Amino acid sequence: MAIRVSERYARALVEWVLEEKKEKEVRQELEKISHLLKDSPDLQKLLLRKVFSGTEKEAVLKEILVQMKTSLLSKNFLLYLAKEGRFYLFSEVFKEFCHRLDELAQVKEAQVMSAAELSRPFQKKIEEKFERWVGRKLRVSYEINPALLGGVITKIGNVVFDGSVQSQLKNLESQLAK
Repeated sequence: MAIRVSERYARALVEWVLEEKKEKEVRQELEKISHLLKDSPDLQKLLLRKVFSGTEKEAVLKEILVQMKTSLLSKNFLLYLAKEGRFYLFSEVFKEFCHRLDELAQVKEAQVMSAAELSRPFQKKIEEKFERWVGRKLRVSYEINPALLGGVITKIGNVVFDGSVQSQLKNLESQLAK
């Protein structure tokens, strides 16, 4: 049930932001709230647990949103979730909201994992190459995994491109074994 409800909220929010032409602004504001929740266990407890009333959650959230100078659209949406006792759905609503906006903009998510931080020019090369291959704009997130010896592993949707040194060594080993 929670998934279906969060999808309805996300769909309504997408329609609202498209109507107001504030997709980027609201996405950034909700992303800040998402990070704030991840970084503050106490705020999570207050806003995500059903122990506190909607009014209590709304009051705390209102103060936070004022300090963050959040747009009226984001503020009204988040306060509505709190007031209705549905703020626990925020994470799922936010994910679905981003997914729907990306679909409309024909943007795909990609994850790139490397052994060390990649330079910005190298990141650009990776993005350009995969965007040409996929035929869509990519929203790329980078992750450092020290367990990799070198190279990169890129995941776009369900497809994984393993360009790691370990993978190349395994391929070489299997070719030599033939």
